[in-house]
Amino acid sequence: MKTELCRKLGIEYPILQAAIGGISCPELAAAVSNAGGLGSIAFTGWGYEGTKERLSQVSQLTANGIVANVLLSFDITGELDAILEQPPKVVSFFWGDISPYVARVHESGALVMATVGSVDEAKQAVENGADIIVAQGWEAGGHVRGTISTMALVPAVVDAIDPVPVVAAGGITDGRGLAAALCLGAQAVWAGTRFLAAREADIHPAYRARVLSAVASDTFYSSLFDGGWPDAPGRVLRNATIANWEEAGSPPTGDRPGEGDIIARDVDGSEIHRYDAVTMRSTIKGDITAAPLWAGQGVGLAKEIKPASDIIQEMIAEAHSSLSTM
Repeated sequence: MKTELCRKLGIEYPILQAAIGGISCPELAAAVSNAGGLGSIAFTGWGYEGTKERLSQVSQLTANGIVANVLLSFDITGELDAILEQPPKVVSFFWGDISPYVARVHESGALVMATVGSVDEAKQAVENGADIIVAQGWEAGGHVRGTISTMALVPAVVDAIDPVPVVAAGGITDGRGLAAALCLGAQAVWAGTRFLAAREADIHPAYRARVLSAVASDTFYSSLFDGGWPDAPGRVLRNATIANWEEAGSPPTGDRPGEGDIIARDVDGSEIHRYDAVTMRSTIKGDITAAPLWAGQGVGLAKEIKPASDIIQEMIAEAHSSLSTM
């Protein structure tokens, strides 16, 4: 099951835990890395000091390294400065042009990973210096860059940028998905939704309960939750906010029902509004299920809360079983 990318990253298994917003806490990332995969943390919005603190926390929990993820739609100056002071194995970029950052990351000794939603975007990222490409299919949860399915996108990207390693993302929740991704030419998977049910994830219990009871048809793809990040579509679980908006005729931003409502507050007292693009961590208080509950179409396969290490072992065992019966 060990691929060339596994050897390059110094990991045992071709499983990378996706950067699932604030849920990707030091405890989760470290648990995944300690179990033979590679964990990740989303640092956008944490600033220099917050990023430095979280990196310090994860360094105390694992010596196996992580992926540090940032979003290029935002000012990541402070976050990247902190990241490169104590470089991770990989710096992962999403939603923008990586070219201004590649040289600094390489000088630090880390690898550059870019998430893409099309072949053209993959080619451009490689030309700009990306060492690893995540091909994200439309089935993915959270914010989704493209509109092509994982099954179609991954082999096309593999063919287009060979020998640069490709990581498959989007709807991959169990070992059968891992096996399929390897057969498509990917060298690892970037799995997020399954780790929403990891015991170490910093996820609100109400959010996790919805994940555990949901099926693929419960997901909804749109740009509805645009507060703080406009024009960035994503996939969430259907909820009352979506239902009320549809019943009102799906009006545009500015005319939506309940717009401006404060539905929750973070631990620091900051307000969360109905259409904000936020992630419901465990410390948030309020009407949790009215907010975006990010999840991919593979959500129906995430049925049980387990330690991250058990999730990885189950995925590997199931992948081996799937490949052996071909």
